[in-house]
Amino acid sequence: NFAGKLHLLEAELSSFMYKPPKKFHEIMAWYESAIAHAKNSGFIHEHGLACEKAGLYVKKAGDVQKAMEYFSQAKESYSAWGSRLKVDFIQNEMNKCHV
Repeated sequence: NFAGKLHLLEAELSSFMYKPPKKFHEIMAWYESAIAHAKNSGFIHEHGLACEKAGLYVKKAGDVQKAMEYFSQAKESYSAWGSRLKVDFIQNEMNKCHV
C-alpha cells in the first residue's frame, strides 16, 4: 500500500529538482507507477492526486494534450470521491489549458 505513495513522493521531489526536459521520462515513470498503484489498490483519492500532479507536471513541460488526459482522470476520481472542491480546482486547471 505504500509503494504508490512513495512513487508519488519520488516524482514530486524529482519534478522540483529537475526542470523539464531533464529526467522527464524517469519522472513520468514515477507518476505512472503512483497512478497504477493507487488505482489497483482502490485508493480513489490518491489516484486523483497522482493524476493531478502528473497533469501539472506535463503541463509545465508543455504537453497540454497529455495534461488534459491526466486532469480528466483526476476530475473523474475526485468526483467519485465526492470532493467538489478538488473537482472545481481541476476544472480550473483544464480551463487554463484552453486559454
